[in-house]
Amino acid sequence: RTSHSLPSFQDNMDSGLLMCAAGGSLHGPSAVVNMHAHFKLTLSVELYFTAGEMEQQRTHAQEWEAKVRARGIQVSVHQVEKQVLQNRFNCKVASILQTRLSQIIFVDSDVLFLQSPQVLFQTREYSETG
Repeated sequence: RTSHSLPSFQDNMDSGLLMCAAGGSLHGPSAVVNMHAHFKLTLSVELYFTAGEMEQQRTHAQEWEAKVRARGIQVSVHQVEKQVLQNRFNCKVASILQTRLSQIIFVDSDVLFLQSPQVLFQTREYSETG
């Protein structure tokens, strides 16, 4: 087995939380953003919608993104690419393939953090295997 030197979280600010809007709702992502603020995270947040969800929620999603940015959180809202099947599970796969982030923690929109997820990037297991 070859040991690889992976960048630590501090070395690479292209780390972040990745999630899909569950059924187009912004309730779960809003809760994740509140926890983001509570833990004073420096992670970016990327939120993905399927095409149908984005069409229904475009204005609301843009307003949500502006409010989150006003809180000093780096956030971006995206639509999954059209060639990917447009259902909720495939949104998860597509968002992982589409993200600009080099290190991600994929979170379901109903996740509840009990401690800062940033520590995951600093564990021995992550530094050894990514």
